[in-house]
Amino acid sequence: MILRCSSLPLYATCPAAAQPTTLPFKSGGDAADLGSAVHDVVVKRIIGQRGPDDLADAADRYGVEIEELSRLVYLSWRRWEEMAEFFPSPKTVDLNDDPWRFVDKPAGVELTGHPDIYSLCGNEVRLLDLKTGRLDTSAEQQLRGYAFLAVHRFEVDAVYACALHSRQGIVEGWRWDTADLLQWWTELKKEIKFAAYNPGRQCCYCPRATVCPAHSRLVQFSIASLTEGIPSLPEDPQKRGRILAEVLDRAKLVESACQMAREAVRAEVAAAGGRLETDDGRELVLSQRTKTEIDFGLGEEILRQAVGDLSECVKVSKTEVEKAVKAKAPRGAKMQAAEKLIAQLGEAGALRETVYDVLDIKRKVEKDGRKQLAKKGD
Repeated sequence: MILRCSSLPLYATCPAAAQPTTLPFKSGGDAADLGSAVHDVVVKRIIGQRGPDDLADAADRYGVEIEELSRLVYLSWRRWEEMAEFFPSPKTVDLNDDPWRFVDKPAGVELTGHPDIYSLCGNEVRLLDLKTGRLDTSAEQQLRGYAFLAVHRFEVDAVYACALHSRQGIVEGWRWDTADLLQWWTELKKEIKFAAYNPGRQCCYCPRATVCPAHSRLVQFSIASLTEGIPSLPEDPQKRGRILAEVLDRAKLVESACQMAREAVRAEVAAAGGRLETDDGRELVLSQRTKTEIDFGLGEEILRQAVGDLSECVKVSKTEVEKAVKAKAPRGAKMQAAEKLIAQLGEAGALRETVYDVLDIKRKVEKDGRKQLAKKGD
C-alpha cells in the first residue's frame, strides 16, 4: 500500500479512506492547477533558479490566469521573506534524482512525499510547505509525514515544519523529535491496518465516497436529520455554534451526494444512447437545449435603432473588461492598466457594488508558527 503525505489529513480522519480503489476519479481542478503554478514559480525563486519569464511560462504550462498567479506569487514571496532567515541554504527535492520515500516492509506500507523547501540546521531539519488554498483543513498530518521521511533521510534528532498560507498571511508551525515521529508512524500503521470508517465532512473529497458504506449511511442520516429541521439550540453560544456547524456540514454532504448522483445518472443515460426507459411509464432523456445570446459588437447599431438607450439591457462584466484591458496592455503593465480603468470607472460612479453574505465554517489557527523555533537559522 502506498500512502502519499498529501493524503494523510484524510487518512488520519478516516483510516478506511487509505484502502485502494480501482474506481477512476477526477482530481485537481482550476484551484489545484493554480496552486501548482504558484509552487513552481516560488520554489524556483527561493533556490535561486528564477527564469526570465517564469510567471508567463508557468501560466502557459498550467493553463492559469497570469494575473491571479502573479498576485499569489507576490503574497507567497512576502510570506517567505518573513521566514527566510530560519531556512539557511534552502533546498528543494529533485524528484527525478532521489524522491523521498520510506518503505515499511513488515507492514507492507510505503510513504512518499516531499515538502516544497527544506534546510539542514545542525541536528535539525526544517521543512516549509506553501499553501494557496483555504484554511478548512489542517496541514499538520501532511507535514508530519514529511518530517518522518526527513528524520530517516538525514538522521537528525528533530524537525521543525511550517505551512505558509499565502492568502491569509498565516504561518502554522510544529516541532517534533524522532521519538514523536516514530510513535506517530506506529499508531498510523495500526489505524490504516484496522481501516476503521469515520465518515464526516471529509467524505466530500474522498475518492472512495461512491463505494463507501459508511458514507452512504451518513448521507441517509444527514437527509433524515435535515428534514426534521434545526434541533432545539442550547443557550451556550459555543454549544449552539457546534450544533449549527454540524447542520451545515450535513447540508454540504447531502449537496455533494446529490451532485454525485446526478453525474452517475447522466453517465448511465449517456451510455444507453441518451434515452433510457423505466418500468413505470417514464423515461430518462439526455437532451440538448439551445441558449441564444446577442453579440453586442455585431448588433449594437440594430439594437440602438430599435431600443435607443441600452443601459437597462446591457450588463457589462467587470471580469471580462479587466481581461480585455490586460490583453491589450504590455507585459508588466497589465495589472496597472486594469486598476487604472477601474479607478476611472469608480470616479465616474459607474461601479455598483453588491454586498452579500457567505456562510462557511473556518478553522481557528495559530497565526504565527515561528514561536516553535528554538533559535534562528545557523
